Amino acid sequence: MRRMRLRLWTFLGFTGSVLLVPLAAMGKERTSSSAIPAGADFCFLRKYDGEHLRSRPHQLVTSIQLMGRNAWKTGSSDNVYATLLVSFRDTPKRLTAHGSCFLEEVSRTPSLLCGFTPYPTQFADVLQQTLYVREATSGQIELQAAADWRVIREDKDPDEPYGKVSTDDEIFILKAQPISDCEFPKGFWSKNGPTRKFLGTLP
Repeated sequence: MRRMRLRLWTFLGFTGSVLLVPLAAMGKERTSSSAIPAGADFCFLRKYDGEHLRSRPHQLVTSIQLMGRNAWKTGSSDNVYATLLVSFRDTPKRLTAHGSCFLEEVSRTPSLLCGFTPYPTQFADVLQQTLYVREATSGQIELQAAADWRVIREDKDPDEPYGKVSTDDEIFILKAQPISDCEFPKGFWSKNGPTRKFLGTLP
């Protein structure tokens, strides 16, 4: 349980009361990444068809969107803001979570370390989904989830043990698409970037 909670809490985009890894250990906060450049708008999608889901009856996630408008940023010293929109097999209700990403510099494979929370007022600094984002091939990214999606979407008590993410819902390959293909939540994003409402959701 401690190992899972450590993975959930060791991202840099949030400064809640629980931060288990010193900032110095992560290096400087940079987002110079081939996966998601700091000064760029982006939209990545993956929707699984019926054949794929029938072949993987235990896969819970049916579609993922990862999106952000960060072209207003300059340089590479700021974090990348992003929204995560996830659909599931067992419910029509989708998970919408907002967060930010930083360049992880402690692993051999360069990746972005992103933290997303759907609960801005309750457990916002604890109950979050951590995603490791890496470039897969040109125009594609790989997402690796750290937590059980059911725990995040159902607002489980953070004092309870976190579920281990299943292998069917851990790694996803998303393809870059035009910005207009992503469903940016109204009120949280404008053409100029994240709104005050968006920033107010972050711990």
